[in-house]
Amino acid sequence: KNPRCRIFGHFYNTLYQQWLGPLSGPDVEPFQLLEVGFYQGDGYEAFSKFMPQAEAHSIEVNIREALQNKQYEKMVEQGTIHIGDASSH
Repeated sequence: KNPRCRIFGHFYNTLYQQWLGPLSGPDVEPFQLLEVGFYQGDGYEAFSKFMPQAEAHSIEVNIREALQNKQYEKMVEQGTIHIGDASSH
């Protein structure tokens, strides 16, 4: 058991394996995934590694936090990070 998964009392790691595990295999058809709340990108990175067939995108309202991720500029170029909120559209 990884204590880092429970810093805030969340137990998402158990739910991810249960519900998203079937999407993590190499024989899965490619699909799109939207993560809401990029923050500094740790979750996005985990999803991308856990589900390599996913075309992963993420949306974040706080660009200052997103800029902390070393891959931010690359993600902007690829169109996989989206900054804004409902007032932006």
